[in-house]
Amino acid sequence: MLYYQPKFCLKTNRITGVETLIRLYDEELGFVPPDVFIPFAEESNLIIDIGQWVLEEATRQVKVWRDAFDTTITVAINMPSKQLIQPDFLTVFEQALEKSGASPDAIEIEITERMLIDENADVLMKLEHLQHIGVKIAIDDFGTGYSCLSYLQHLPVDVLKIDRCFTEALKPGRQTIVSSTIELGHSLQLHVVAEGIETLEQLNLLKSLGCDVGQGYYLSRPQPAEEIAMLLTQVTMNDV
Repeated sequence: MLYYQPKFCLKTNRITGVETLIRLYDEELGFVPPDVFIPFAEESNLIIDIGQWVLEEATRQVKVWRDAFDTTITVAINMPSKQLIQPDFLTVFEQALEKSGASPDAIEIEITERMLIDENADVLMKLEHLQHIGVKIAIDDFGTGYSCLSYLQHLPVDVLKIDRCFTEALKPGRQTIVSSTIELGHSLQLHVVAEGIETLEQLNLLKSLGCDVGQGYYLSRPQPAEEIAMLLTQVTMNDV
């Protein structure tokens, strides 16, 4: 099943989007942690089928939310590298959009630094095509990979996501990395998202540093689709 973690604009406090998170429930085992079943899925190539299901379900759901609440909410999907390199990936992606009726600008694809830095020409071509039709491309866990900044400006990227390890360490006087990442992103005309916000102190510091969007347990835990619908009827994160 899919759960969704809300992302909030740190200027307006409004929900701007959600990130999709896979949950696996077994009648005997209960909820199986992602760090248990995802590696198995990747090794067995089931991750491709799972990824296609996530894409179809997420595009369908964001279309429902947009129509029901007259909102521009977006849905972020973590894209497995094995799915992205499939020869028919673009066809499958566009078929999911067509089937759901979702607008491309409702979708954000999250990829890792390593996937971009490997500089696979085919992958870059696919990402450039998605960006061209309106899909947003986000670098997830930014700062934990190679972080080769010299060519970041040449990549098809719209969003930088600050990894939770930097957010968790964010305290007054220890914000150099986060501050520099936000400044870098803004200098490249990119949106900056901080994940892993777990305290009011972290939230206030990120606001003061000019971070655009935040997500984390302090703001909202991942929730099923029907709970997100209830949140969309509320005004701001202060109401959550």
